[in-house]
Amino acid sequence: MLKKYKSLITIVLAALICCVIIFNSNEVVMDDSLNNTSVYDKEETTTGNANKSLEDDEDIHNQNYITMDMPKPAYRVVDNSEGIYGKENLEVYYASIVKPHIVMAEVQSDTKLYSQPSSGAEKLADVSVGEKVEILQDKTAKWYLVKFKDMEGWLPYSVLNIPPDSPVNTKLLNREDLEGFANYNEFESETEYFIWVDIDRQHTYVFKGSKDNWKIERVMPCATGCNKSPTTRGLFSIADRGEWFYADQFQSGAKNWVRFNGTYLFHSVAMDRHKNVKEPELGERITSGCVRLSVEDSRWIYENMPEGTAVWVN
Repeated sequence: MLKKYKSLITIVLAALICCVIIFNSNEVVMDDSLNNTSVYDKEETTTGNANKSLEDDEDIHNQNYITMDMPKPAYRVVDNSEGIYGKENLEVYYASIVKPHIVMAEVQSDTKLYSQPSSGAEKLADVSVGEKVEILQDKTAKWYLVKFKDMEGWLPYSVLNIPPDSPVNTKLLNREDLEGFANYNEFESETEYFIWVDIDRQHTYVFKGSKDNWKIERVMPCATGCNKSPTTRGLFSIADRGEWFYADQFQSGAKNWVRFNGTYLFHSVAMDRHKNVKEPELGERITSGCVRLSVEDSRWIYENMPEGTAVWVN
């Protein structure tokens, strides 16, 4: 009899053990199923609110979505595929994609800041070794007009350490950003055209329209001045023009020149005295300060841009 009971007890214990194993196995499967649900399913499971929308979850909304009803014009919808911008103020957004090309140089020895490009000119200030100055323009790469603190004056090249050129920004702007930036900044022009020279990207953009309503008309690759002979930055306007020039000083000439600031011109790629192209490169900072364009684009500027057209170089 005792043997019978022992056998029965053994069978019952074995059955109980099997039940426990099966129960635990099912519980694991259930847990894995829950772990494979989305964060939104988990939210609904734990709260019991099956009608909760994505828009109701502020944290999720800020991380993954951009509202389409943002206040205007203070905000805009931007591409958040990389999670960078989200809802952002226009000023901050445009500052992040449009960079001024500022050339800073270090003074290598104590010197004077002069009122003119000559050591005999009036001395405006003492400049100490290690001071930083902004390069504004050059005069035959021997003297430089610089910004020092709240003053502008001239320093000789011999006391300046001008850095090499930084890489060109190859991330081009789309139509929305080009027109948005021009209109946000409320650029004005005496004509129906407005020109923007983007040194950072080595592109020139021509807009047509008027203040607050500029539409992109033409996008052109260009070449501007290198750090040692920079293209002047600022707001200028189209002046006179001509079909050809040749400068013995540089052993170089160009077609279709259009003046926008003193000796600074739009013109074709560099040519020899026989009007053969000798430097076809565009998209690089390689000029002595002028803005080079293809022969076709320079001709278009020459034929279509009236005097008084605003030119902004940044």
